Amino acid sequence: MKKVSLFFVTLIAALLVFTGVSGAKEAEAAEFKDLLMEEFFPNGIENVVPNDPVYDLVNFEKKDQSIIGVYIRQNEDFLRMTRENCALLDVYTMSEEYNDFDMTYRIDGFDVGVQFDISVDGGDWLYDSATWDICDMWEQENIPAGLPVKENFGWSYTDNAVYFTFMDTNAMNNNKGVMDGIYDVVDEIGEIDLKNHTINTRYRYFVEYTPWDDINEDGDLVGHRFMWTDWSKEVSFGKNGNAKEFKLPKTFSAPIMYDPHFDADGNLYCSVIFNTDITDTEIALNINEEGFEALGYLTEICVDDPSEKNFEDCYTANSRWMSCKDRIMDFINEGVTKKTRILIRGSVVCETLDKQTDYGYAVPSVTKLKAKSVKKNSVKLTWGKVEDAEFYEIYDSNNKLIGTTKKANYTVKKLKADTNYTFKVRAVKNGVFVGKFVSVKAKTKK
Repeated sequence: MKKVSLFFVTLIAALLVFTGVSGAKEAEAAEFKDLLMEEFFPNGIENVVPNDPVYDLVNFEKKDQSIIGVYIRQNEDFLRMTRENCALLDVYTMSEEYNDFDMTYRIDGFDVGVQFDISVDGGDWLYDSATWDICDMWEQENIPAGLPVKENFGWSYTDNAVYFTFMDTNAMNNNKGVMDGIYDVVDEIGEIDLKNHTINTRYRYFVEYTPWDDINEDGDLVGHRFMWTDWSKEVSFGKNGNAKEFKLPKTFSAPIMYDPHFDADGNLYCSVIFNTDITDTEIALNINEEGFEALGYLTEICVDDPSEKNFEDCYTANSRWMSCKDRIMDFINEGVTKKTRILIRGSVVCETLDKQTDYGYAVPSVTKLKAKSVKKNSVKLTWGKVEDAEFYEIYDSNNKLIGTTKKANYTVKKLKADTNYTFKVRAVKNGVFVGKFVSVKAKTKK
């Protein structure tokens, strides 16, 4: 009797262990979604509304009327996610099978894409949740031919905007009964007929992933899963379309620069972010001005020059899209010491418009610099703290270093009475990188 009882106790224990393992496995499989939602989509991915698509109807009218192109301006949360994925792809922590992104979110087979939907002349949308929501990213058999499904955002696209073909007549020829009638054949060439028809469009993002704990008996990852955003606003074009001409912004902003640093090989890097209006300028120039590669990113560097006059070109980029990422500078740390001071600035140049943005600086300038407690032989300077600044430098009007401090204030002493002075203050980060000087005037008392 004792042996039988022991058998059942062992069996029950085994079942409990198996159940516990299975339950843990299910929890681990869901862990990716929970972690991703918490990090990038705290309000729920289903509540994300993609930016409006921008259709290149200008060049459609001018040139090839068999193809319509579309620009997608990516949402900031998706941009941040795809950039993090790309940045960590080559940083392996366990083996070549798993990188840091996989490790963080416990996944494999991660990718991001967009999926379009249309209706023609007020008809029904083509979207069918039974097939569209489960389509395999690499086998788009469930999506009607002629509708773009753009994958690989998670692997290839870290730019603010992406351009690709929205419709072409060759694909529509394979879609009889769905898009039949919205194109004509002229001289054996299919042309999309927007004079007599209205095409209503929308799109959504999708994330496809495989939890890395979701494996079969052979040890292979299985079970592609999807998360979907909401649909974008409806944009229509053609006979009764509401699509508007995409115009140039009145101004476009300086790039945001940060994190200047030397890598292990001594090469200088600096990260950069381009504002949305830069992207809008690029798109508008391409559509309305045919300004291919119209914008250029210029970085300049000033070394050991408190006058801030002697800048040299350090890096230029003439890319079609202004991609946000680390930029390598044409400068290495040979000869750099603790006393070296490096000022880095960048701007966007538009040759088509003959314009250039203001400069962005790799290290922020101090703010709210004031001269307080002005006395006969001293002046107390105060300013707002710069995040992550190691210390601050104070110079006089002759570009001579007066002193340094880790605090956001400094008292200049041994001054002459009843005398006008100008003082300059800048922050120092990562040992040698400085912000642009900010100056303040003060007159000592009699």
